[in-house]
Amino acid sequence: MTKISDKHFPEKAYFLTQIGEAYYYFGDYKNAISFSREALTANVIQEHRGVHNTALNTIGLSYIKTGFMESADYYFKRILQNVGIDDYNVWKGIALGDLGHTAYLRGKYVEAIPLLEANVDQAVLISDYSQVARSRAMLADIHFRQNNIAKAEKEMHLAREAVARCGNDKPLELLYQVYGKVHAARGHFALTNVYLDSAARIRNIFEQDFNSIQMLRAGEKAQIQAHRSAMERIATEKQIKTLERNILLILVLLLVVVALYFYKTHYYKNREKQRAINDQLAKAEQELNFASIQLEEFTRSISEKTQLVEELSARYGMNESEETVQELQNITILTDEQWEYFRSLFEKIHVGYLSRLREKLPGLTPAETRFMALAKLNLTYKEMASTLGISVQSVRVIRHRIRKKLNLPEESDLRDVVTTI
Repeated sequence: MTKISDKHFPEKAYFLTQIGEAYYYFGDYKNAISFSREALTANVIQEHRGVHNTALNTIGLSYIKTGFMESADYYFKRILQNVGIDDYNVWKGIALGDLGHTAYLRGKYVEAIPLLEANVDQAVLISDYSQVARSRAMLADIHFRQNNIAKAEKEMHLAREAVARCGNDKPLELLYQVYGKVHAARGHFALTNVYLDSAARIRNIFEQDFNSIQMLRAGEKAQIQAHRSAMERIATEKQIKTLERNILLILVLLLVVVALYFYKTHYYKNREKQRAINDQLAKAEQELNFASIQLEEFTRSISEKTQLVEELSARYGMNESEETVQELQNITILTDEQWEYFRSLFEKIHVGYLSRLREKLPGLTPAETRFMALAKLNLTYKEMASTLGISVQSVRVIRHRIRKKLNLPEESDLRDVVTTI
């Protein structure tokens, strides 16, 4: 397409936009931005009006994914400037919702509320309940953060209805988190844990779906490569047959043909061997990436639950019984079975760390070993205490015992030891 002008190829802007959206779908945001920007330079025919808005929206969404909120806002505002096309109201609603999303992500809740509400109004007019669900879930979280529980509950229920109507479960990740916070504020701690776990499951489902798409894409590339290899082998076989026929005609060329045959056979064997090695490395890298995602989710879940316990303890701790506080703390303690799962993920990412730890400090207790593993993940003492089901003071005692076993002077940092093992 780069060799053809939009004058000779009137649909050029449309196809460039489609390519940009495809790259965004596969998480390749650099190419998504590049192709969408190129689409903006091509003229649009009447049948494809609105294509430039699609390209602007793809660029803005890509910048959100890469953390450049100001750049994202710039392109969403450009959509609002495109007055005069037939579906302007539709795109106006989409752009307002996207601007509300970036404001929400930056914590500008007062700015985000009217933008998200405007998006809901426009989305209802065109029956786009996926947008309605997303915006209402963010509004529910904003109202909770503003300590307006009643408004948060109202938006929660409206968002849940929108999810049921659109059939898109993606907004449930944020919505279940809000459900958990609201139930915690109401003192329903059992439901709090259920909803937080449900939010984590929704996130895992979408992450697994995305990983499956990426693996499918990698598999398709491997199939193409295998097809090319097969074609190369066929070409090689034809060449060998031709050489064999020539051997019968010209005996002088025998040595040349034999040498060429062995050379090519050796070349393709090495090539196939190298390709097999590359495939194994790619598979190992995919498994390592998946384990990294799971371990990050594991530690993020610990951090989120610990933060929620702190917030609720600070807000309601003075009025609640010791039994209620204990119930709050119990939702963050990991069982032995969960520790085994954690250890298997940890060993995949930090290969041999626990073995080297046992060699360097053979007298460590299980609690001290777990402390060193959690310290490797840079967890705070509060997060360690919540995870181990002990007090922060007990965590400090464990740290003191380890320092004593290592004979560390007061001025040295235990984290330096954790890093060097």
